[in-house]
Amino acid sequence: MRHATLCFPIKVDTASDTVSEVLLAEKKSGFGKGKIVGIGGGIESGETALRAAVRETREECHLSVCVVDLQPMAKLIFDFPYQPGWNHLVEAFLTEVWTGNLTETAEVKPIWLAVSKIPYHRMWADAKHWLPRVLGRQPITASFTYNSDNQTLASIDIEAVGMRTCRI
Repeated sequence: MRHATLCFPIKVDTASDTVSEVLLAEKKSGFGKGKIVGIGGGIESGETALRAAVRETREECHLSVCVVDLQPMAKLIFDFPYQPGWNHLVEAFLTEVWTGNLTETAEVKPIWLAVSKIPYHRMWADAKHWLPRVLGRQPITASFTYNSDNQTLASIDIEAVGMRTCRI
């Protein structure tokens, strides 16, 4: 199982203290090509999920985020019984703080989207079940098992959890 990370830079409506926009990306190459995805990727040997989120965000869209500003929101297991090489354990983070100039790279085309306009129909089938919770700042653990078509879900298990700490 691959260990990976996702980082979701967000903009917050100060009047309601709710997430109004999120940075997603159109995947241009590799796993998930053509889908709308979060910014992230694999955790390298000896690297923590937090450090990987910082590195992947810089590599994929040229934004700089700091580990102290990353809010741990989810641990997600994606099980593809008919394509086991696609199995992932993903740690997802939110951040309201970043610097740099958002840049399209060979891997992704970043897109700021209003939370109300997220195109779930262009994402992996699991996203509509967990991403709204994460953007609502509800920490979760979840697991998703895909059918033989590797596109539709066979099972979903989502559990709300208390705030967690992460190793930097």
